[in-house]
Amino acid sequence: MKCRGYILFTSLVTVLSFGHILSLLATPAGFRWCCISEAEVSKCLHLANVTSHQIARFARVTCIHGSNVTNCIDMVGSRNADFITLGEKNIYQAGSKHGLVPVVAEDYGKHEEGLESYSVALIQSNLSDGATINSLKDRKSCHPAAGDAVGWTAPVGLLIGRGVIQWDGCNPYQSSGEYFDQSCVPGALSTEYNPQNSNPMSLCAICTNQKTCPRNVSERYFGYHGAYRCLTEGPGDVAFVSHLTVFELTGVENDFNPGRDFKLLCLDGTRTDVGAFQQCNLARIPSRVVMTRPGSMVKSLKQWLLRLDEYCRTNPHFSKCLILPRMVVKTYYLQTPRSSS
Repeated sequence: MKCRGYILFTSLVTVLSFGHILSLLATPAGFRWCCISEAEVSKCLHLANVTSHQIARFARVTCIHGSNVTNCIDMVGSRNADFITLGEKNIYQAGSKHGLVPVVAEDYGKHEEGLESYSVALIQSNLSDGATINSLKDRKSCHPAAGDAVGWTAPVGLLIGRGVIQWDGCNPYQSSGEYFDQSCVPGALSTEYNPQNSNPMSLCAICTNQKTCPRNVSERYFGYHGAYRCLTEGPGDVAFVSHLTVFELTGVENDFNPGRDFKLLCLDGTRTDVGAFQQCNLARIPSRVVMTRPGSMVKSLKQWLLRLDEYCRTNPHFSKCLILPRMVVKTYYLQTPRSSS
């Protein structure tokens, strides 16, 4: 049987630069942006001005004010709106539960680096040299939470996409449980992430609450700080966390030194200092991503955003462009893991 829908695992793994080579695909007459907040409505109205006044060749944008995130996701999925911008906490929900796919990511420039996270594989320096990003089988892994974009979706998706973890029955939790010896994935046994009660108990085996490992602060190893503790005070061999985690806690909760006691595992099989996260990471996860429903809408919306971005970069005098972030300089390449019949 084939896996249904688009699984966000490999689509969130690699964020690549996209060249400004525009296809000849026809662009629809307009797009409907479902906005979640008043601030987003304001940004949408500025965008509507950009596309309606001086740039007649662009498709128009219509602003729809949704009541909340779930409402907007539902509207896009049911064709009552065309796209939505979501933060990393809602990307997984939109993709896995509602079938939406990422189109492009907002880029606010180098001066706003806090608006993105790097997913990194953090180890202690004394871990055996044989441990690389491609040889973690039967190791013990620490994750912030089930469904977390940085600490679960990106690393597990990458390992599945590279063929390191075998894709088993369209269930990444089962696949991960068969690859790692034991893990702490808070929430992995909850009904939300384990609806068929098929996820292995090993996903909670090194959590402090091994029977339920709840996805909240009652589990000591929950969140990025919790995954760090799982590595430093627990039995974990590797922690999949944000690039900032090691700097936030090292020397505060322990006497470790970031430069001496920790390393990052890199995609080329090497390991390096924790400060080199821009060169050694599993994925660059932007804070906000434009998402739509699968189909021809993906290509046409991507082309429209690329053209709009190119216009604003080449016409800096046009004041209405100043309010808009560079939404289109990064793009996701989608892959759908499939199981054999």
